[in-house]
Amino acid sequence: MVGIIITGHGKFAEGIVSALEVIVGSQPQISTVNFLETDGTDELKAKLEESVKKVQTGDGVMIFSDLVGGSPFKTSAMLSVEDSSIKVMGGTSIQSIMEILFMRDENIDDISKRALLAAQKSAQLFEVNKKQKEISEEGI
Repeated sequence: MVGIIITGHGKFAEGIVSALEVIVGSQPQISTVNFLETDGTDELKAKLEESVKKVQTGDGVMIFSDLVGGSPFKTSAMLSVEDSSIKVMGGTSIQSIMEILFMRDENIDDISKRALLAAQKSAQLFEVNKKQKEISEEGI
């Protein structure tokens, strides 16, 4: 089973896991790594390495980070350069993680592509059609 690590600035990771648990319940092999303002990148790297050991079972690890280019993303990316079984995705959404929760027995490459596709599809802008708004305002 592919392990999952969620990391980001502040308590982003804990918030994502909290929301996931409300939606789909508690899941195995998920770890969070917070990057607090008191942390340095060396400490972040150590916490990420510890989390990889915790969730790695030999099938790979998918790391979800909040911002592309931020310290959690860059540090995770450096780990993936050292270990090809680690995939990193920045710009994480709850939907991208949910998409792969129930397919973690599949190949890590397929899982990472599926997570990216889900993230791309999950962002939408809601716009009210002018005609719909006129009808709504008239009470029809």
